Amino acid sequence: MLPNGEDDSDLMRLVKELQASLMKNDKLEKENHELRQEVARLRAQVSNLKAHDNERKSMLWKKLQSSYDGGNTDASNLKAPESAKPNIKGHEVKNPNLKPMVKEQSTAIKPPPPPPLPSKTTLGKRSVRRAPEVVELYRALTKRESHMGNKINQNGVLSPAYNANMIGEIENRSKYLSDVNQIRH
Repeated sequence: MLPNGEDDSDLMRLVKELQASLMKNDKLEKENHELRQEVARLRAQVSNLKAHDNERKSMLWKKLQSSYDGGNTDASNLKAPESAKPNIKGHEVKNPNLKPMVKEQSTAIKPPPPPPLPSKTTLGKRSVRRAPEVVELYRALTKRESHMGNKINQNGVLSPAYNANMIGEIENRSKYLSDVNQIRH
């Protein structure tokens, strides 16, 4: 057997460990309760968002149907088939009639006509037309570089070599912009 002094010290140590464990247990139970409340709140929020999403889909479906009907607004035409209806438990029930209606609509939509081809006069020209915006960009960039002098940039390339690449890029962009402007007019 142990002497009384050692029994008391072991007993005190065990009591302190028990109290620490009880405090930790209480803390974890409170945290668990808070997390369960958070989960319940988030589930309610998800169900509300699903209901809102279904409502939006229904409204879009009604608008789509009315645009296909050409303005005929019968009550039967405006009824939107919902892709998913929430039931009491929050699970979704799929509507089996959705796929045939989608196939009918896809045949009714005609693709827009392709854009016109560029004129043959612009294809044969070798001269580059510069758009004013591109010229202003080039001038702003060259002014900035003239202030810097002929310093070497971080990659070790002299700035005039960079200007040559920049001019080519600007000419390409200018040609593209001028072609786009000609297609519009």
